[in-house]
Amino acid sequence: MLKSLKITNIALIEDVEIAFGPKLNILSGETGAGKSIILNSLFLILGDQAKTELIRTGEEKARVHAVFDISVYPDLILYLEKELGIAMPEPLLIIDREIDSQKGSAAFINNQRVLLSTLKTLGVFLVDIHGQHQNQSLLDKNNHLKLLDKYAGLEEEIKEYRLGFQKAMVLNRELKERQKKEEEKEKSEDYFRFSLQEIEKANLKEGEEEELDAELKKLSFFEEIQNTLQESFEMLFDNENSAFTLLQKTLGLFDKIKDKETQIKSVLPFLQNSLLKLEPVIDFLKTYKEQIDFSPQKMQEISLRLEKIRDLKAKYGKSIGDIFLYAKNLTKELEEIEKNQEVIEELENNIAILRQDLAKKALKISLIRQNTAYKLEQAIEHELYFLGMEKAKIKIAFDFLTDPDGKVKDEQGNTYKLSKDGIERVEFLIAPNLGEEPKPLNKIASGGELSRIMLSIKNILRKIDPIISLVFDEVDAGIGGKTALAVGEKLKEIAQDKQALCITHLPQIACMGDTHYKVEKIEANQRTKTIIYALLDDDRVNEISRMLSGDTLTDISLEHARQFLQKQGHL
Repeated sequence: MLKSLKITNIALIEDVEIAFGPKLNILSGETGAGKSIILNSLFLILGDQAKTELIRTGEEKARVHAVFDISVYPDLILYLEKELGIAMPEPLLIIDREIDSQKGSAAFINNQRVLLSTLKTLGVFLVDIHGQHQNQSLLDKNNHLKLLDKYAGLEEEIKEYRLGFQKAMVLNRELKERQKKEEEKEKSEDYFRFSLQEIEKANLKEGEEEELDAELKKLSFFEEIQNTLQESFEMLFDNENSAFTLLQKTLGLFDKIKDKETQIKSVLPFLQNSLLKLEPVIDFLKTYKEQIDFSPQKMQEISLRLEKIRDLKAKYGKSIGDIFLYAKNLTKELEEIEKNQEVIEELENNIAILRQDLAKKALKISLIRQNTAYKLEQAIEHELYFLGMEKAKIKIAFDFLTDPDGKVKDEQGNTYKLSKDGIERVEFLIAPNLGEEPKPLNKIASGGELSRIMLSIKNILRKIDPIISLVFDEVDAGIGGKTALAVGEKLKEIAQDKQALCITHLPQIACMGDTHYKVEKIEANQRTKTIIYALLDDDRVNEISRMLSGDTLTDISLEHARQFLQKQGHL
């Protein structure tokens, strides 16, 4: 139940707090006074998008604060604690929506920030707003089946059926993919095997391409390297005037005269050391000349190998590592192809079993719907009779999804195809007047009739609908007089076990309220603002009188207002 709603800086409202009662709460006021602001604030609490345009002119922030008593929802309390981690020491749910002109909007539950989607999820349990939009939803026949199912108490069966239907859809998609693979099996298998054999035959090695690139680079400088090394070898060793030969000759000459000139002995070690240092260089040149293969054939072999590697990279991956991974995946694909037919058979078997179960459930649901439809027709007609549509007839028409190739067969041998809703669609038809054929609502129902039909359905479903708080906006559209009084009586009846909030312009409805609030637009300090306050005794008489006669209160309208309220026990 909505205990209170505090609105700050939303449109024309500066700061207002409303404490709602448990039964029928009436909100009245002149057109344009700001009643729609209350509805918009409630929509914010239930997860609607918040626009900064809602912020009162001259203010930076706006806020809506709502307090709900959810003691009748133990499962919801458990969800808040276990799933959302929100502490619930008391069964009070406090929702805040804040709108900042700079930072946008934020939502909070018991001071813990949450997503808007969370508010929308909770809103399904908290408030049901019955307004012009919902009246119009009656014109969409896709909503009619939902109403019938709710009345029949089929929500759990439908939920279970749809889970099975969704599973069947997933399996069917997988089956089609498998069957397509099977059709392309020969072509795919040949390609996969050719690719795998090509990769395996190449006998690739990690790092091979880098090594070959380095070697090819070295071989590409073959002539320069060969000439340089040969010239160096000849200068150092391989002719009679080479450095090594000349040093040896010099060393021999010095050795002959070392005993004749003692100073020669001091330089001999340096000369000997020079020869020793040249030996590793000469050995390197000799060995390198013998080992290096500068043949054009070798260069061609390396070039061809690199060309092969790059060709494989162009086909199968950016690197040799990628090619190995591709080959691994090919192996898996081939394994899948080999067992594909086995999987197809298993899928077909599972789908057949699931379809059989779905057919059984769909036929059972359909039977319940058909048996319940007449009861709902009678119940709506009974409510409409009370609401001034005594001659109206309601017909719930069934459109069965018959299909010669359908997989669902009833006891009479009729075959149907399955949909997410079962084997039929339904549409509410109405004949508002005696002697007319029932026709679709969008063809003949007026705004006032739609409003009364929806009110009838709300009253019928109130016993099984878990939502405690109902909001009625424009429920009085297109009606007046005796019918308006009947609508008021119906709202009062609903409010016996539900909290009802009703925005109305009709005194016949307003006088039924257990609590009555006036929404009024005033001017103060050169600003216009909306205020909301509870009406008691004479103030309520005056408001009912205004609704009867307009701004000018007369003795007659005041007396009529008192009679309205006295009849309902409010004076």
